[in-house]
Amino acid sequence: GLAALLASIAIAATAGGEAGMAALATTQAASIDAQLRFSRANEQEADRIGMQTLVRADMNPAAMADFFEALQRSMRYYGDLPPEFLLTHPVTESRITDARARAAQLPAKPSSDSLEFHLMKMRVEVEFTRDASAKISDLENQKQESTSFLEVTEYGLSCAYLKTNQLDKALQSIDRLLSRRPTRITYIASKAEILNKAGQYDTALRLLEKGLDFSPGNYPLSVLYADALTLDNQTDKAITVLREQLTQWEAQPLLWFMLAEAHGKAGNRLGVYQSKAEYFYLYGQTTKAIEQLQYALPLARDDFHVTARISDRIAEMQHSMRDLEI
Repeated sequence: GLAALLASIAIAATAGGEAGMAALATTQAASIDAQLRFSRANEQEADRIGMQTLVRADMNPAAMADFFEALQRSMRYYGDLPPEFLLTHPVTESRITDARARAAQLPAKPSSDSLEFHLMKMRVEVEFTRDASAKISDLENQKQESTSFLEVTEYGLSCAYLKTNQLDKALQSIDRLLSRRPTRITYIASKAEILNKAGQYDTALRLLEKGLDFSPGNYPLSVLYADALTLDNQTDKAITVLREQLTQWEAQPLLWFMLAEAHGKAGNRLGVYQSKAEYFYLYGQTTKAIEQLQYALPLARDDFHVTARISDRIAEMQHSMRDLEI
């Protein structure tokens, strides 16, 4: 449900690490597998689970009702065309009241004011702004006029410069931040994004390798590392990195998408079809997933074991489709 997914995303953004990624992966997979409209009772249960997730993550359960209210207020701007998730998961007064009542029965927790929280909040603001140039002007003014949250403002500028392809300025901003906190994962990852977009793959790879030395297996750094390797035509290494991540995060569609791209660049059509099948399956497009595996079968005809694995996977997906129809 929406509440459980929102809680998991919040954990992934603010807590980071395995707890956040696991919560997000589990919630995402459950949501995709279900593919059913929730009744009121189902929605209440989803909200209850979402609140439990917040509590387990040591976050303030009262924030759920606050967020629901913010969503409800935002509806006035959409008119007759609200986002699809609000059509199937409407935020009603009774839902907000239920959330407040549940939160009142739980121990209150202070809101997070960590630096990482504010950095992620700023990144989301920049990502979803409709006028990146205006956002840059606002942030530049804030940087000149205010002495508070300068680090967050600088990070916002780096993200906004990246969004508007002002890569030199983006690098200057992120380098200023890295000079203060050279081991902060968020800043290393952001600089790698900029370098990849600028085509400076060697520099990005060296930066990411250094980051992975002190944070082995880190998910965002590993994803960016695989991306840089693929862009630099080091597809074998990219595939190895992605497969290592998939041993932990098998339910992450992004990893399967990137694996398909790496296989494609390496000229491995069989790998492309198999990876795209898992990508489509995780997004609930089971028919497309099965089609990809059917394309793969003729390419594996000389390898009995691979053919058997593909056939078994097709059978599993077909079985899951029948379960949904019941």
